[in-house]
Amino acid sequence: MSGIGGPRLTLQEARAIIRAAIGKGNEVDWVSAYAVVDEAGNLISVQRADGAPAAAVPLARAKAHLAARTGQISMPFEQEVEAHPIRFHAYLALQDRPLFGGPGATPVFKDGQVVGGFSSSASYRAGSMQMKIDGKQFSREDVVTAHALQTDYDDQHADTP
Repeated sequence: MSGIGGPRLTLQEARAIIRAAIGKGNEVDWVSAYAVVDEAGNLISVQRADGAPAAAVPLARAKAHLAARTGQISMPFEQEVEAHPIRFHAYLALQDRPLFGGPGATPVFKDGQVVGGFSSSASYRAGSMQMKIDGKQFSREDVVTAHALQTDYDDQHADTP
């Protein structure tokens, strides 16, 4: 669907992303909340999977918002928080909604343009962020994100146990 100014992310597409995330999340033991926002960070759809912690909903939404508004994965903002906390908090004060600079969120692209953001968040079911596939370490959250968005795996959680 294309609107004024270019392509848009539809409710049907947002819900398909979330269905794919929930399915993969169940498979890899990453039971969380999943949020999809439009390019301005407005919520299109959010779903809290059965058994997901309550805190996952606002965290997923805030991370997806950050990815959409910046057009980047959220990992660089995690690094900014650590390296330049005053600058990061000033940036937060200028935003119209809460943002969370934790890793794991990614922009959603359509026809080469950012049309939104996607993120999951906290999951306590597996007991750890990492899992092994063919002897190699992978982040459960990042595996779910790659599957849901049909993109390459992007390891934003390499240092998270």
